[in-house]
Parts: sequence; C-alpha cells; structure tokens
Amino acid sequence: MHSTYPGSASNPSMELTVKIFCKSDPNLNLSVRDNKVVLAKANPSDEHQLWYKDDKFGSNVKDEEGFPSFALVNKATGLALKHASGATQLVQLEPFRPFEFDKSLMWSEGKVIDNEGYRAIRMANDIHLNMDAYLGDRPQVQDGNEIGLWEWNSGNNQIWKISPHSPGHEKQGCHASSEGRLEHHGHDGPYSSSDTHHSSHFDSASSLSKKPAVKIFCKSDPNLNLSVRDNKVVLAKANPSDEHQLWYKDDKFGSNVKDEEGFPGFALVNKATGLALKHASGATQLVQLERFKANEFDKSLIWSEGKVIDNEGYRAIRMANDIHLNMDAYLGDRPQVQDGNEIGLWEWNSGNYQIWKISPHSVSGHEKHGGHKFGEGRSDCHGDDCPYSSHTHHSYHSGHASNLSKEPTVKICCKADPELNLSVLDLTRLFLLKPIPMMNNNTGSRMISSGPM
Repeated sequence: MHSTYPGSASNPSMELTVKIFCKSDPNLNLSVRDNKVVLAKANPSDEHQLWYKDDKFGSNVKDEEGFPSFALVNKATGLALKHASGATQLVQLEPFRPFEFDKSLMWSEGKVIDNEGYRAIRMANDIHLNMDAYLGDRPQVQDGNEIGLWEWNSGNNQIWKISPHSPGHEKQGCHASSEGRLEHHGHDGPYSSSDTHHSSHFDSASSLSKKPAVKIFCKSDPNLNLSVRDNKVVLAKANPSDEHQLWYKDDKFGSNVKDEEGFPGFALVNKATGLALKHASGATQLVQLERFKANEFDKSLIWSEGKVIDNEGYRAIRMANDIHLNMDAYLGDRPQVQDGNEIGLWEWNSGNYQIWKISPHSVSGHEKHGGHKFGEGRSDCHGDDCPYSSHTHHSYHSGHASNLSKEPTVKICCKADPELNLSVLDLTRLFLLKPIPMMNNNTGSRMISSGPM
C-alpha cells in the first residue's frame, strides 16, 4: 500500500488499485497533476494515474436508479475526486477521510452503454451531471485534458471504464464482455490468493466463515427458506438451527464484476455443505450445486439482484451474465410453493415465486442475541450473525471498540413527525422519542439526549 495514502492500512476494501479512462482515448488515464484532475498519457508506474475505488458505503448509499455509490481516491496524493460546484464546472479534489461520509465525494456508474463495458460516471446525488473530458474547440481529448461535469450528451468523452490496474504482465484485469457476460482472468481475480488468503470454504480461518450468514426466501411464502436437501436446492420449512438453510453471500468481487444493469455480482455458498449455488443449464432447468473453490473465479456461480420490486424489499435473483433468467420456485400444477419445492431458472413473469429477499440470519435463544420477527421475514438484527458484529470482528454487546465507532452517525425519523427520532429503549423494542435538551455536567454546555415523550 502506498505510504502517502491516509488511512489505507485500516481500510482493506481499498487495497486494489484501478485505472480510469474514457472511450474517446483509452490510452489516456484519469490522473492528478498540479492539484488538478486531468487525462494523462498512460504510464503504469505513475501512481498519480492510479485510484482506489472505496465502495464501503455502497450497500446503503445508492443513486436514484439504485446503483451503489463509491469514492475515488488517488493513490499518490490521497485526494478524493470531488463533485464540481455545478454543471460546466471542473471537478475538484479533497483530502480523503476514510471514516467520514461526504456526499460530495460520492459517485456512481450508470448502466453499461456498449458491448465494451463503458458507463457514465456521475454524481451519486444528481445523476444528470456526468463526468466529462472537456473538448472545447478540440476534436479529440488529449494529454492534460481537464475534467468537469456536464449534462448527458452520449459522447465518447462522457463514457468511462474503471478497470483493475494491471502492471505489465504481472497481472491481468477483469472486464465485462458483450451482452453483459462476465469474463475474468489473472491474479486480480475475485478469488485470487491475493484477495482471499484461503484455499477452502471449510478452512476454519476462511473469510467466509467469519461473515454473517443469510437466509433466502421468496415472497410466495416467507416461512420457506432456500435450502440444500439430498444434494438439491429446495425450499424448506424455516428452521433457524438448520445450517442447510443458511448461506454466505460472498460479494467481495462485486466492485469489479457487475451484470449488464450495473448491479454487483456475488456467490451464494451453503453454510452446511460448502456448496455454491450454480446456474442451471438453461431456461426451465433446475439450478445446481458446485463445490466452492475460494481461489477460483467461476462465472457460473455468479448471481445478481435486480432493483427492488415492492415496498418490502423483494428483488429478482438472476444469473449475473444473463439477467433474463431468474431464480424461480417452480409451481408446476400446485397453487402455492411448498416444503421440498425445487428451484430453477425461468424468464421473468413477475410472480411472487420469482422475487426473493436475502435477509441476515437471526439466531434465537441464549447462545446468541437474535432478531425478533415483525412480519414476513423482517427482523431487527443484533448479535453475532448481524452484519455489524462478527463481520467486523468486534462485539457491540461486549462494549469493545468497533469499526462502526469511527463511522458517521445518523438519526432516523419518519415523515409523519420529523421531530421524533428512532430510538431503542431495550433490546426488544423500538420507539419514537422526542429529543430533549439536557445539561452536560462536565462542561455546562447543552447537549441533546433522547427521552420519552
């Protein structure tokens, strides 16, 4: 990791560098020169042309089309790419603070524009303003070309590719080929030894075993979970203690591997068996299972979720390299899904047996602090299987310091009364509470604390 990049050692999601170039001239890379963002003639050894794509906020911060946001941080300078002050203005640079959320540093990529994988890069909070290599009165972009924001005009100077850095022949990159199909090769692969550090799913020290487990169910019956039974993928009556119903969602490669709509790819690995969910051989065929090899990239194991279908958060789960084939709980001549229902692929028909929810697993009992079901698969998650507990290698309940303590805090209110904030009175109940000004006994200053209405 480059020594001048602030906080990089504490942010493993930013270890891989990328280069960024527009279609107008792929031999010119986005670079920092004299404290300005410009295009520069490609030089693999120039770290001013290399960037970290920090997508740690992407799961929660999305643009209006549902694409995840990210920051772009220059490797040589530690400066992040900042929005311009408005249309036709130049983009700016800002010192990057890894644990502070700054919406002016958040960008998103649009859908794939062509069969080469180029996309628009735009402000995440205003997707109508796109990153643009200003041409002025020049017919072509050139070395030193400055970068600004402009409304969409579909020019080659407005579509970009964020590509893993491949210095010489040492590493090869990852790209999307025509029709949204995914290809990958080389040491920067999603399952490379440099990325996973483990050789087997069953390795007790593997990164997957430390991830939170998830359950997967379709809207047709949220009490039936996706499961492995007799080496087949079926729906099974919900049983929180049955690890055949639990899955690891391995999305470590999602930053580089996306479907044709731009949604990140992931693998689903069964906790009990170590088998990964594999694409069916075609439409109307059953999905399969394949031994998960952590150090090998296999596009037949890569899935993606579509946009949210309804106000309950259900989505289609489909092949990442052919989003027209969706995971489907076959009904046959039955009116409803049932225990033992097999799972296949089918073209989209908008049925409740085609929309799914991937939800954190909440274990009940005294061994772990579980989630309490409010209705149809919703749970309040707190404990070891929560995304912000064992996954971060810290425990909130034990009082130890957590990575989250360095993240920005938020307050949550509903539109009915923005003066009431979401709060916790005990581990089982959520309430809306009115903020109450109180005195800080140590300083005499006023502070805001939550209290009952």
